[in-house]
This record gives sequence, C-alpha cells and structure tokens, in this order.
Amino acid sequence: LELARGGDVFDRLAKKTVYTEKDARELARNLILAVSYVHRCGIVHRDLKPENMLLVDEVSDTNTKLADFGFAKRLSDTPGGLRTRCGTPAFVAPEILLGVPYNMSVDMWSVGVILYLLLGGYPPFQHENSKGLFRKIRAADYVFHDKYWENISVSAKQLIAALLQVDPAVRLSADAALKSEWMNADDGDLSEKNLTCSLGEIRKFNARRKLKSAIHAVTWAVTASFWNADTVSFSGREKTKDVVSGWVASHAHGSSGGDDHHDEGGHVKSKSASRAETKRLMNAKLGKTFKDIYELTKKIRTGSFATVWEATHRSDGRVVAVKVVQRRDLKPKDDAQFLNEVAILQSLKHKNIVGLHDF
Repeated sequence: LELARGGDVFDRLAKKTVYTEKDARELARNLILAVSYVHRCGIVHRDLKPENMLLVDEVSDTNTKLADFGFAKRLSDTPGGLRTRCGTPAFVAPEILLGVPYNMSVDMWSVGVILYLLLGGYPPFQHENSKGLFRKIRAADYVFHDKYWENISVSAKQLIAALLQVDPAVRLSADAALKSEWMNADDGDLSEKNLTCSLGEIRKFNARRKLKSAIHAVTWAVTASFWNADTVSFSGREKTKDVVSGWVASHAHGSSGGDDHHDEGGHVKSKSASRAETKRLMNAKLGKTFKDIYELTKKIRTGSFATVWEATHRSDGRVVAVKVVQRRDLKPKDDAQFLNEVAILQSLKHKNIVGLHDF
C-alpha cells in the first residue's frame, strides 16, 4: 500500500555486495517490532513473507515497513481460534496446514522462516512439490548447512530454532524474540560477521520466487486433505479492471500518520495529528470523485486482488500509493475481506507498518 520507493527487502539484498549479521539483525528487528505491535492490537497478519517487507526509500537498507494485510484477522472475531488455511506455502505454520485452531503464534513461525532466509539466503523448507514441502514444515525438518551457517552466531541459530517450534505453545512470542540474546548482541560483533556468502543464495531465491506462481498467497478450503496436494483449492480472485475503490497511503519518506511521534517501540504517542488530517481529508472529498483528487501516474504492481498505482494529489502535489480494487466483481465474502483489511489498516499506527492515508 504505502509508496515504499525502496522496493522489497530481498530485491535490495540481491543487489548488495556487502552484507553482515548486523544488517540482517536490523531487518529482523524492524519486522518483529511491527509484528509485536500488530499482536498487541489483537491482530494476526497470516501472510508474512519477503514481498511484504518494504523498504521506505532507496537510501536505507534496513528501514522497513510491513505491508499487505489482506489475510489479517482480529482474534476477537473468532473466539475459538482461527481455522482458515491461508498464507504463502513456504512460510505457513504447521497448525495452519493441519487445520486446527491457531492464534498469533503462526506469525512467529513465519518470522522464523524469514530470519532463516535473511541469514542463510535460502528457505529452511524446500521440496519439489507441495506434499513434500508441507511434510517438512509439519516436522520442522530443516538443517543449518555448514557451508552457509558455520560462521553465523550461535545465538542467531538458537533464535531461529525457538521460532520454528512445531508446538505453538513453546514457540517464542514477538516480545520474547526482541529480548533474545541475538537481538541484543553488540553491533560491533555482528558487523564482523560477514554474510556475503549468503548473498549468492539470496539472488537464486529471488530469481525463483519471481518465476514460480506457487509462491503466491493462497487460501485452502478448510476441508482440503493435507496429504493430497491435488485437493488444495485456490481462492478465486480476478485482476482489477478499473478504479472502483482506492486506498491511499502517504509517501514512504517519514512515518505514516503525518506529524505523529513514535516511542522506542514504534507506537504512535499522539493521534491528534492523524485525527485532524482525517477530518481535513473527509471535508476535502465532499462532492468530488477520486479522479478529482488524485491522478494515477504509474502502475507499480498488479496482484490477484488489486492493482497498486503511484499517484499524485492534485491540490498539493504529494506522491502517494493507491491500491485499486474492482469491488463490483467481488463475491460478498471477498468484499467483506477487502473491508476487513481497510478497517485493520485504519486501526494501525506504527513506524514499521504501512499507513492508510485515505479511503
């Protein structure tokens, strides 16, 4: 959503020539800070993956924002626990595959997979087909191969192991992960840990994910048999055709929410500026169409559910990102999911999460 000029993290990493554990730790910290905040708000993201880690600008290699809350859900909406099989196959937790009730801990499994990728350069769970991939995930069947992991900090591997726990009851929470030894290791020590060897694997991973449609997010039917990959059903979503609903996020330089200030955890300390901005925007929109206010200038990405455009505010020249959704073609269930994502984004204010500027 938010116009992040730096693109996604792994696209940037694929272009780097120097990479250290300190860099990886900063990327992981920003991700976990965002997840911690989302969980404190009672929300489960359910689709944490490299594509949803966006860099704010083209200068910093570690200043990131978490994006795409299309599968996010409030736990309070389902008191008995969530059951929908959703997410991106290589990053989903075992309990999602099993179809048993789950909670926020599924996000921490995904964080563990991403952390493994950030350090080793390749996914911990790989197989030529979905059935084999899911079997490996269910058993937490992964290895720290010496070629890539021999010189990586023991505390980093311990953190990954604590996140990739099959039993969600013993899996680390976001807050516990932030307090781990590796997250608090000395910057100087981690700067000396060279991950240049992992960059080659990151480039290979990046090339594969752009070619394989299987990496795209899917929703599985609740009744689908886990062991039969042929019965896995994909959610039917059509590419957007024209502008019906537009979500607008502020320029990625600076935090979302205008003049809001954040504490050390990234939480908004004052929402008065956001409320004033919202009121101003609503007044400015009265009697106007979307095209009266914004000019779409460049298509950034076409997804299965929406198209993201770069746009310019006609009155003040601000550059924003617009997510365009063709709502009239959506089934009631998909439209409800779309409105759920809007509501969730409207409730989130954090420096490491994309900010919804207008709707």
